[in-house]
Amino acid sequence: MGKTVVLLPPLLYAQSIGQKGIALVVAPSKFLTEQQAATFCRAGVYAQEINEDSLRTAHTVDSRNLSKEIVEHHGVRSIVVTPWMLLAFALSVMSINPQSVNSQIR
Repeated sequence: MGKTVVLLPPLLYAQSIGQKGIALVVAPSKFLTEQQAATFCRAGVYAQEINEDSLRTAHTVDSRNLSKEIVEHHGVRSIVVTPWMLLAFALSVMSINPQSVNSQIR
């Protein structure tokens, strides 16, 4: 859990007062994206790890569009992404609904 715990209080508070928004966490490895997303989920915050494997599995095995799911989710969201996936993921999300995403970035 470690340093991930420091990120939780603002997300839990925002969630408790009904705010919505996206917390973007950049983690240096695929393992850490998975670990941090799991910690957020256990605490009750919607979280999704974004790495090469999660995107590939979602697209090919589950027929899911993670970018669209994240944009359309209401409330507080935590996205944990590796540095090398950050730009590709950001462009994917922005192409879905730029106004929606821009209004939630603080």
